[in-house]
Order: sequence, then structure tokens, then C-alpha cells
Amino acid sequence: MFKKIFFVTALLLASLLSAKPVVIASIAPVGYLAKAVGGDKIEVQSLAKGDVHSYEPKPNDMKAVAKASLFIAAGLEFEEAWIPRFKASAKNLVVVQSDAKIAK
Repeated sequence: MFKKIFFVTALLLASLLSAKPVVIASIAPVGYLAKAVGGDKIEVQSLAKGDVHSYEPKPNDMKAVAKASLFIAAGLEFEEAWIPRFKASAKNLVVVQSDAKIAK
């Protein structure tokens, strides 16, 4: 019995340690670039896939952000309102502004 419990615990720990970091991109093109850089070592999800001007996160989006370790922002209007909420739901979330130091 002890061997079974030890084996199951070891499998669970191994799966937790080998989980890929989740990276959230605000828009699909940024997600594509993140996937190109991170390859199969990361899991990438993009939030706004349609009209970014009227985007509001769905519950599944919020769940994904809560699991994420990195959020890549593109400098869009909706991010100003939502990034503080994303940070509140994921305390260790690191936000990278991909548009930093780019003249608009």
C-alpha cells in the first residue's frame, strides 16, 4: 500500500514540476511571436481574437490569466483597464509591455 501511495505521489509531483509555464498574449500576433520564441517549452494563449476595441475577458480568459506566469501586453486600450485586474487574480503575474519605447 505504501509503495502505491509513494508512486502516485511521485507521479503527481513529476507532472507538476514538468508543467509548461503559461504565457498570455493580449492579441494573437503577439502570441504568435511568443510561441516562436518559446517553442514547445511554453503554453501560449491569446486573449482578444476579434475586435480589440470592444474586448472583454470571458470567464475562461480570467482562469487562464490566473494560471499564467507572464502576460505580454501590446499597448491596447483594453489592457489599461484589465491588467490591474489580471494582476489581482494572479499575484505572481509578470506583465511585459511589448510596445515599450516604441513611438506611436
